[in-house]
Amino acid sequence: APGEGFLRHSVGTRSRDGNEEVAREAARNRAATGLRMPDALVIASAVISGVEIVVSNERAWTDAVTPISPEIRFCTLEAR
Repeated sequence: APGEGFLRHSVGTRSRDGNEEVAREAARNRAATGLRMPDALVIASAVISGVEIVVSNERAWTDAVTPISPEIRFCTLEAR
């Protein structure tokens, strides 16, 4: 897929394979926040990987996730 090359060769980005630990964290996030499962999986991957900043265009993530995972900061991109 076109996006794979971008992710593989971008400095400072990481991707993560799904596993049971991520699935459990995603279920916990979804139950606590009401996020859709794809969103909960992204956040769970960030939590399990120990990332400090998540870049997204989902403004609702910050309000939903900060109470349960305050160690993650968000950089929200806005369309112009």
